Amino acid sequence: MRMAEIRFVSKDDCKEAAALADFVFRDKEQSSMAVAFPSIFSGSYESSIGVYEEDKLVAFAGLVPSVLQIGPSRVPIFSLGAVCTHPDFRGRGYAGAMQNEAFSHIEKSGGTMLLVSGELDIYLRNGCRRFGAMREYSLKPETAARIEHKSSNRKLIVREARESDWFMLNELDEANPVRYRRSMYELATLTRAEAIASIYKLKHRIYVAEEAGTAIAFAIVAVKAQWETGSQPRVIEWAGEAEAAALILACAVRENSLSELGLFVPWQEKALQSALEPASYEPTTNSGTVKIVNPMRLWERLQPYLFERNKELASRISLADANTGEEGAVELTVDGIAYSLHADELTTLLFDPEPQLPAELAGNSIVQALFPCLCHTHRVFISSEKERLRMIFDCHTHLFGPGHFGGPTLAAAKRAWGEHTEMLALPEQHEENIKDIDGAIVLAFDGPATGMNVPNEYVADYVSKKPGRLFGFASVDPNRDNAAGILEAAIKEYGLSGLKLGPIYQNFYPDSKEHYELYAKADELKLPILWHQGTSFVPEGYLDASRPAMLDPIARAFPNLKMIIAHMGHPWTDECIAVVRKNPAMFMDISALGTRPWQFYNAMVLAVEYGVTHKILFGSDYPFFTTAQTIERFRAINDLTEGTKLPRIPEQVIEDIIHRNTPDLLGLK
Repeated sequence: MRMAEIRFVSKDDCKEAAALADFVFRDKEQSSMAVAFPSIFSGSYESSIGVYEEDKLVAFAGLVPSVLQIGPSRVPIFSLGAVCTHPDFRGRGYAGAMQNEAFSHIEKSGGTMLLVSGELDIYLRNGCRRFGAMREYSLKPETAARIEHKSSNRKLIVREARESDWFMLNELDEANPVRYRRSMYELATLTRAEAIASIYKLKHRIYVAEEAGTAIAFAIVAVKAQWETGSQPRVIEWAGEAEAAALILACAVRENSLSELGLFVPWQEKALQSALEPASYEPTTNSGTVKIVNPMRLWERLQPYLFERNKELASRISLADANTGEEGAVELTVDGIAYSLHADELTTLLFDPEPQLPAELAGNSIVQALFPCLCHTHRVFISSEKERLRMIFDCHTHLFGPGHFGGPTLAAAKRAWGEHTEMLALPEQHEENIKDIDGAIVLAFDGPATGMNVPNEYVADYVSKKPGRLFGFASVDPNRDNAAGILEAAIKEYGLSGLKLGPIYQNFYPDSKEHYELYAKADELKLPILWHQGTSFVPEGYLDASRPAMLDPIARAFPNLKMIIAHMGHPWTDECIAVVRKNPAMFMDISALGTRPWQFYNAMVLAVEYGVTHKILFGSDYPFFTTAQTIERFRAINDLTEGTKLPRIPEQVIEDIIHRNTPDLLGLK
């Protein structure tokens, strides 16, 4: 078998690339990606990256150059989107390899930074960061009527655009101080492509506002088309005078009989924010992520803008490479005082209205006067594909064949759930549960002390039928003689990918040194361990062996051993969060928490406050709860805050967890 080859996608291969992207992202009611994203798939640029196995394109990343205009500064950037891997070839590290190739190409091309359509962990691990601030508005009919009334003293006329309007649309577009540089032809091409609208099965309507016969604003609104869709109509683009643009949006609500119209407004668009009052909004960050590939080149490109903003202050500040060996680290000198900044701090300095910087730098008057300077532009035609591009992977599922779920555990289940209880989760049932998601971890279990016995070979036989989508975790009772040897044999014989342990079902104390040989073997084989480290209703189980903190000495002894605490260690969720927070290679999952909404909510509030949500994995505990049930209950976690002053779990946090790329995070193979 030939080795995989990573190379740029030629114009001749663009049709194959579009077909792969259509297979991953589109259905029959949506236009082809080749139509929606011409800058990626036309072949005009041959900078997109592909992975080929035996001359077949199996993974793709659309990489497109452009120039960002920021006042007088022209900043060469690249955008990354339509990243996809054929399901049969996932889990091989291709996404990360394509990113590295992209970074290299950007550097060679004289680019400054990369805008990425996604927010997956694989992007964050490779130095991409969330950035900026926005307001997400919801414009409803009653608010739209008030906006129309506010403009009633002006003789503004709102109409649909005509083919004769392109010169005017182009002039309004070019008047925006922060924008992508593009020709009138590019504006028309991208407008007709309906990139974002096609994701949501919507269509464009273009509106113009005129005053005294002169066009002063336009807006592109995506409304419902002929297809059935639950997607909210949304604003794609606008330009021109803010009050006139707000009036266009209000008229669009009325004209199309919309119950609501969504739009994102960047933090610096103060005039439009004022014109939209009293519409409701939620604060959020920009969709997607950014990586500053060459800080010094970016700084040089920003000089015209900084000097136009304040020549005297700009002359008193400079940037230099920190020369520490840390990627992206720089030294910012202000009035002769040097401040060391790592890559995240430089990103927040340049992009965020409230940058997270050391106090002495954040309070500096020169810094406050000049930054941030990289304002988000709403002209985003290389779309995020945010709701369709991101994977869903269930990290916690079980198989139970006949006789696998018995003994004290089955007896306890019958007491809890009724005498009729007979736990079965056969391969065909498991396959039905995961049919609409990207994959899952399937757990064996070796727990003779409590009657749990799911053989390694049973799991291996099932997952072997879907390599790259299903990953089996072996289980070994640590009380067995030569447990480490049994684990190694299971991995080598059956091709399993991890280890499942449950002290409360296997009746062992995890921090006992007699079991460290087993952990050392897992570490040697680079196997993640998924722990049931929490409560159970089985009387025979060792509850005192199941506290999350018992894993802390193991994490210290094996700092590179990846471990996941199932169920966020309930009921000791606070203890679990503390353990996961302090140990870099530890994670936790949300499986089985959906039926305890108050406990689940409080655990998530604490995780947000401690800043560890990036270490939470999505899992269901199937068959006890289906994957779909878990997603539904997680998305409803804020329901109990309605009508109260309780803090809400940010929707972005919820979606990030649901769409976490667990195979890459755990290094599953």
